[in-house]
Amino acid sequence: MANDNSYNFDDEKPLTDINKNDPYGDGVIYEPSSNAKRMSERHSSGTSGSRPPKKKKKKPPRSTYKIFLLLSLIFGVIVCGAAFSFVYDYFSEKTSKSAEEKEETVNYALSASELIANKESNMVGQTFTGVIKELDRDNNQFTFYLFSENQNYTFKLTGTTDTRDKYGEPLTAGEFELGDIVDIVFDEDKKLVSMVTSPQEWEYTEINNFKVVNQDQRYVGFEGQNYKYNDLTRVTRDDSPYDMTDIDPMDIVTIKGYSNTVYSIDVVKSHGMLKVINKEAIRDGIIEIDTDVHRNLSDFTELKIHEGKHKVVVKGSNCEPYTQEILINQDEDYQLDLSSIQIKTGVLIITTNVKDAVLTVNGKTEKIGEPLILDYGTYKVKVTKDEYHDYEEDVKVDKDEIKIKAELKKVVKKGKLTVSSTPNGADLYVDNSKVGITPVSVEVDRGDHTITVRKLGYKDFFMSSVNIGEKESVYNVELQPDATTSAQTSNTSSSFGGSNY
Repeated sequence: MANDNSYNFDDEKPLTDINKNDPYGDGVIYEPSSNAKRMSERHSSGTSGSRPPKKKKKKPPRSTYKIFLLLSLIFGVIVCGAAFSFVYDYFSEKTSKSAEEKEETVNYALSASELIANKESNMVGQTFTGVIKELDRDNNQFTFYLFSENQNYTFKLTGTTDTRDKYGEPLTAGEFELGDIVDIVFDEDKKLVSMVTSPQEWEYTEINNFKVVNQDQRYVGFEGQNYKYNDLTRVTRDDSPYDMTDIDPMDIVTIKGYSNTVYSIDVVKSHGMLKVINKEAIRDGIIEIDTDVHRNLSDFTELKIHEGKHKVVVKGSNCEPYTQEILINQDEDYQLDLSSIQIKTGVLIITTNVKDAVLTVNGKTEKIGEPLILDYGTYKVKVTKDEYHDYEEDVKVDKDEIKIKAELKKVVKKGKLTVSSTPNGADLYVDNSKVGITPVSVEVDRGDHTITVRKLGYKDFFMSSVNIGEKESVYNVELQPDATTSAQTSNTSSSFGGSNY
């Protein structure tokens, strides 16, 4: 059995060319060592030593190693460069940001006013539209809220400032008011070059029916349209602040605005309250105010009217026209006392056709036949007496004297009359007036009456002085045949029976 540690010389490669296909060889020829040569000679001569030499490990070619070292060096340089670049950029960026933040902080701290100045400098010479928010007439300074900039600016008015209205007509500084919409141009010294009423401003002059539509959403309404208002909206009365909610729809106002927003509301005329007292004596009363307002006195006790002087005329059907000049002050009550109005009077005389009748006029008992002095007006007259129908009439007293005779008619009471006959079918007459055919029940006046029951072929049944009273009167009449009437009837029947009928 062969020894596992034995060396097989047959396996040794040629010394002159070590495996050209060896990846480490690259076809390079190596010179064998002296020991290798001796061993080779021994092998060739057939001698052998006690132990064959160990096989020497092959070293890689030097050129491959150099390439490996070069690649490793290049890779290391690249990694180190990348790391250095990353660290450098990180600290550079941090340092840059810190510097920028510091610079920004410094700029902010230093340039708050400068930034505004720079912005205004860029605005010099341009036209801006805004609303006059504040004005200092003593110092000729105007503060504007500029719509495009959404902030306030204050500029000074000089003697060279061009001030005009929207039509190009000159205006003085005193003619501009808070809430006016203007177009302005200013110079680098913050002085107004021009201030002109903006053509974009709209205005409603001296209108009424103004109202706050929605206070939460800040809408007002007038002229059939709704508009917005805001904190810049100025509400005045004689150049003094005024509460918008105190404006009544009857008040006269002038309104200015821009786009869909109201910026100025000036109350031209407010209102006061007219209270009318002691008007009860005036009948069909009407009040006229400046020939414009016509109201029935009975419809109100107080009336809103515009402040100022007014001519009031009160008319009634029972009085002479009453005229008075009144002065209504804003938010004040004025009492118009009508107790001094002269009421017209007339004389009413009422008579009647019966004695002991009772007369009442508007429910008050008066004496019949005596003159009654009454204020002009309409009165309810009533005359009554037992067993007579009442007399009632509305009498209008509208002249000096009126005479009326109240005719009373006696009440006729009814009684019930019931008549039957044998045979039935007879005609019933009461006081020669046919009232029915028996058997019959009728209502007749109480008292004495004549009753006749009549039927052809029978004798008339006649009763006189039949008294009809409160209780029912009942009569059963037996009719007697009338021979004369029967003979005539028989002859008439015979003549008809002999005919061809």
